[in-house]
Amino acid sequence: MGYEYVAITDHSGNLSIAKGMDEKTILKQMKEIDKLNDKFEDFIIFKGIEANIDSFGFLDVPNKILDDMDIVLEGLHSGFNQNSKELTRRMLTAMENEYVNIIAHPTGRKILDRKAYELDFEKVFDTSKDTNTILEVNSHLNLLDLNDGNIKMAVEHGCKLVINTDAHSPIHLKNIHLGIATARRGWAEKKDIINTLPLKKLMKNF
Repeated sequence: MGYEYVAITDHSGNLSIAKGMDEKTILKQMKEIDKLNDKFEDFIIFKGIEANIDSFGFLDVPNKILDDMDIVLEGLHSGFNQNSKELTRRMLTAMENEYVNIIAHPTGRKILDRKAYELDFEKVFDTSKDTNTILEVNSHLNLLDLNDGNIKMAVEHGCKLVINTDAHSPIHLKNIHLGIATARRGWAEKKDIINTLPLKKLMKNF
């Protein structure tokens, strides 16, 4: 696909529905990625994880592991029945974690299946900018989250975005065009999307 880099960000911890990795498996994967990176000269695999936010806003991966990651995503994967104030509190607490780089699928919507979370988006976008936490534009055809309206609001707040494929198999990497189209609908430009950057400039964001 002509990429300079890719990030491997499997689910972690107690998220059994997504076959979350325990600490032993995470460490094993990190070693495997290091071995592969030693073989490449013009390509890099970023070591990452998609951690789960618990009901208090904390992550289910120890800081000692997060400290060795290149990229840390976090997302709400449970407790969807909480009210807007509680959900927003969880999100903001996680964003204030020094190890967190990216908020995955920020509103949690599944098209024709689950409505978006009831979040205080003004607070979410303000905290995103203040903590330099990047917001995901998820390209999965069942998610497209953030949507175009929220993308426009995020850009207006000065937030940075990343377009991710949420790929669970190689063929899903081609869904990137859906995320790009959604970002364009939200009036995002190249300067707003961190993974339009070449490798050396991108690494300054983490």
